[in-house]
Amino acid sequence: MAYLMTGQPRFGRELEYQASHAQLATYPDDRNPPGQAVVQATQTRAGAWNLRTIVCAAYLTRTGAAMALVEHNLRAMVARLSRIRSFYGDIAGFWMDHGDYNIPARGQPGGEYRLAPWQQDFMAITVAQAARMGFTTAVEVLRLMKGYQVGRFLSTSHGFPIRQGTGYHQRLGYFGADRVLRPALTWAEFGALQRGQDLDNRSWANANGYYGSLSLSALASGYEVTHDRDYRRAHDALLAEQPPYTDARARAREPQHAIMLPPH
Repeated sequence: MAYLMTGQPRFGRELEYQASHAQLATYPDDRNPPGQAVVQATQTRAGAWNLRTIVCAAYLTRTGAAMALVEHNLRAMVARLSRIRSFYGDIAGFWMDHGDYNIPARGQPGGEYRLAPWQQDFMAITVAQAARMGFTTAVEVLRLMKGYQVGRFLSTSHGFPIRQGTGYHQRLGYFGADRVLRPALTWAEFGALQRGQDLDNRSWANANGYYGSLSLSALASGYEVTHDRDYRRAHDALLAEQPPYTDARARAREPQHAIMLPPH
């Protein structure tokens, strides 16, 4: 923003330094292959913010290396999301961080694996930003993310209540004795896993924060970039539920989370 507003070269250089830091600060094992995948950071939101930094730097500098780095990361996402889709069935489309580099995920026997849907929204918003800046592979990424991004708000009739779609955590499955994750593969199974005091969201107890506004922003961004009506349907369905922190007062207080579609 500082560079766009002032044109001063030093601000452009600072952005390039930040992009380099995003790459080098990602643990080497998580950057493989071949050492440039900043989206595979410790957490999904960190990967999203790394991606946002290199996208902005490439958009402003237009150097071949910077553009290639963004394309490499987007292609890595396409490859990984395709693998996730083949393993996780109907609910696939979420991004998994470095802890699950080898799909299926592995963990302690009897333990559970949880997704953070708000972190998924950060990633979707960033990918949409890349698409707006001319990186066409980002549109392909959003189409691969659609199953989860849209499905969690349009699968009430399949056993997954719409209010479970946003919030702090979602339980994806449990690890078996062989340490391999046994995930939900259908929306009904996924919905059944959310039952429990800490995940029940019928009264928005698991979404008392900006989670609903982030989901609306991600859906609006997805629709803007892909023109897929399902993104619009999911956005309108969630908005009708009036999740916390999405009223006019909240949007005025935090305009960065006020990306919503206008009425039809």
